[in-house]
Amino acid sequence: MTDYTTSASFQGQSATHSHGTTRFTIFVLLALTGVFVVSFILPLSDGDYFTICAFKNVTGLPCPGCGLTHSFCSLVRGHLERALDYNMLGPPVFLCFVMIWIKSACELAGWRRPALALGQISRRLRLAKVFVVAFIIFGAGRIVYLAIYRPEILSGSPLARLIGWIHQ
Repeated sequence: MTDYTTSASFQGQSATHSHGTTRFTIFVLLALTGVFVVSFILPLSDGDYFTICAFKNVTGLPCPGCGLTHSFCSLVRGHLERALDYNMLGPPVFLCFVMIWIKSACELAGWRRPALALGQISRRLRLAKVFVVAFIIFGAGRIVYLAIYRPEILSGSPLARLIGWIHQ
């Protein structure tokens, strides 16, 4: 039986990588590279645009992730204010993606110390939990705001038509 696990130890911490972990790291690196390339390629749109968001297509309301692609496209062009207009969480998510990309690249290059340091930063800041809570609060807040100040958004949605049909 062959053990495909290698371990490197730095200052009492070990980083263990198997072939499965390496494949996942390659997948993450390629996926995020795709996100960055698409952000450069896609043109910025003004006004109405096509959306693949099922939540928005059914309810007429944006989900917490709606606008992230436009936000990323604005960021790579240097338009921070416009990126925040599309989605307030876009710049921090983009920065987190850059950090994950760098960490993945370091792991694949065999640079264990920078990869471990970036992992420790992420754990110390509890980034995963912070982003989940931020998305929930932002998503709920944006929906409440739009329902109160822009109720016309709801009127043409499939959900509004279904509710109107049920109440007839």
